[in-house]
Amino acid sequence: RSDDRGERWRDTSAGMPAEQWPFSVVIDPEDPDLMYTATKNGQNKGFCARNLDSFCGTVMRSSDGGLSWSEITEGLPVHAEYYMVAIDPRDRRVLYLSSSRGVWVSPDQGESWTLMNDGLPDIVEFFIRENVAHNMEITPDGQALVLAVVGYGVFRAELPSLSEG
Repeated sequence: RSDDRGERWRDTSAGMPAEQWPFSVVIDPEDPDLMYTATKNGQNKGFCARNLDSFCGTVMRSSDGGLSWSEITEGLPVHAEYYMVAIDPRDRRVLYLSSSRGVWVSPDQGESWTLMNDGLPDIVEFFIRENVAHNMEITPDGQALVLAVVGYGVFRAELPSLSEG
């Protein structure tokens, strides 16, 4: 973290499991101390199946500007890599998450997660990942989620209106 425009940096990974490769860091638009990150386990060198006796990645939340982190993985598979977290611009409690096992949604800032793979290819391991790509985004109007899946193309899911829940 830098509080002086990058003049000095300090490690703010307290609580983060060792050897994590963060793919995204997302800061809440209304609370700059609330942030999320999605990671994969660097010991696997990008291949989750190499070390099935250990976890493959995690999703973390910080409520103190990144000084400390805690896992928010209730309902998520242990053997998955996690890439992008997106905050719904219409309701900042709603999060979307891309992973090597598909797309997940949380209605409660990551306290619980539900799979939302309807319309995506029916395969066991998506490998949505592209190690250097931004693979998931909410459209600027907040109406749809767009996802890139390696070997399958780009998918779009209309998001429910807030009144639909």
